[in-house]
Amino acid sequence: MRVADDLTVIVVGYRHERFVEATLASIEAQSWRPARVILCDDASDDRSAELMRAWAERTDLAVTLRLAEVNRGLTATLNGALAEVRTPFYTYISADDLMRPQRVERQLPVLRADPELAFVYCDAARIDESGRALPEAFSDLYRRIWNPPTDTYPMLMEGSWIPAVSVMCRTSCVRAVGGYDESLFFEDFDLWLRLASRWPFTHVDDPLVVFRDVSTSLGHSRFRDEDNGWHWAKVRMRGKHFGRDRATDVAVARIIRPWLITLLRRGESQAQLAPY
Repeated sequence: MRVADDLTVIVVGYRHERFVEATLASIEAQSWRPARVILCDDASDDRSAELMRAWAERTDLAVTLRLAEVNRGLTATLNGALAEVRTPFYTYISADDLMRPQRVERQLPVLRADPELAFVYCDAARIDESGRALPEAFSDLYRRIWNPPTDTYPMLMEGSWIPAVSVMCRTSCVRAVGGYDESLFFEDFDLWLRLASRWPFTHVDDPLVVFRDVSTSLGHSRFRDEDNGWHWAKVRMRGKHFGRDRATDVAVARIIRPWLITLLRRGESQAQLAPY
């Protein structure tokens, strides 16, 4: 069994007692095993932390436990884990998702081979809460922009097609852009945009990870048209890039305008909207 001594895996869980053992088993089953696993539980009120602790005691992988007593949210939890990463590369996985056995072996050499790359992603298969396979992978859901995927900053500005569970990052790049934005309630697209604005990124076509479609996930509970916070997040993420260059300014203005109009019509503060 080969050890990838330059890779850390971060696992982030909240109320994932039904799934966390399968997630951890999928890390143990990697053909290239990580140098360290950082297990984070964000003050779950179920047995998630207990199951993480038990796994840490019996696995032969090197494990760091970060079991919070107060809920801090996803982005703050990830920043806490990022501060403990000591390897050039890392990836994180939600405690309800899975890695397929060749995931590390297929993605890590891509990052190693090109020192300019900030991250590499892959396709993701999808399962339901019971573990049954869903008919469409991520690439099917985002076929308009995935086939073929255009791994460029301008394309990513239009909208994300990248499964968060699939991304493997260069640690120094993530730290250079400031890590995760704790003012946002979700973590991924904002970081991918900031990384892509400075460095190239690429992908591996195959579905090397499995995303579990859970009814209580942020995707179901918050990524909804009626949620003003969702629209504000989309505006703020892209607003960070205004002033970069003329082409980016034109794209940002075009993309965020409909959301600003929606927020204005819904009675959001004109003072808050005015800067945009």
